[in-house]
Amino acid sequence: MNLKSIATSLRINNTFVNLLGTHLVRVFLSRLAYLIRRVSFEGVKKNCEEDFVNNGYLVINNFLDHNEYQQIKESCEEIVSSGGWDINQQEGATKIELKRLYLGKNGINLSKLDQIIKNCTHKNDINDLRLYFQNSCRLEESVAGTTDNNQYFHRDKYYPQLKFWYFIDDLKYGDGCFEYVKGSNRLSLKKILYEYVFSIKPEKVYIKKDLAHEKLIPRKNTLVVADTNGFHRRGFFKKGSKRRAIHGVVDIFPFRFYP
Repeated sequence: MNLKSIATSLRINNTFVNLLGTHLVRVFLSRLAYLIRRVSFEGVKKNCEEDFVNNGYLVINNFLDHNEYQQIKESCEEIVSSGGWDINQQEGATKIELKRLYLGKNGINLSKLDQIIKNCTHKNDINDLRLYFQNSCRLEESVAGTTDNNQYFHRDKYYPQLKFWYFIDDLKYGDGCFEYVKGSNRLSLKKILYEYVFSIKPEKVYIKKDLAHEKLIPRKNTLVVADTNGFHRRGFFKKGSKRRAIHGVVDIFPFRFYP
């Protein structure tokens, strides 16, 4: 196993090693890298970056002007009508279809996003951005033997990771909206205990009890950015409901110490 795979694997697959706290060493090193990168970063630091660091998420309403929004919406409509999804998956009764996108192509121009990503990741590039059109819907029946684990609170990685959704439709409660435990992106004693327990019992990654959280129910032309190292889940998803968004993932190497 090389350094990169050790660094990026969700869990070191050795219970004895994890009992000794090796997973926690990774957690602390990734946080040190994050802090050094943040101090060294010379980008345009705004209040939104501070909100992201403190709360774990940002909600920016009316992200684009009307003409830009209309262009993005029309491009997304063409993508949906063309079909040919790159990823098609179903967990329980939740179906998710993903089409790979590229900035500057397919009519997708989100230039305002560039600096926001840099500010929130404390990096001078966005080379590791993966962009998709995401179509999610709640079906009438579940697939046998599968569960929609995203309905439970969890964190994606043991280190900070940025994800965002740009919504092209108004959403309402019941559309599987994003729910986030405010401030859970920060390292605390409870978070350290969670990581230690997870390293020994990986099934504990999902928290099946309710936690105090924020329900993010966006309107069209809203950008939601989140550090998915914080605890989050997909909210109530009513049968027959759907939501469409441009979805991005910036998966940073956990031990990157420089901006």
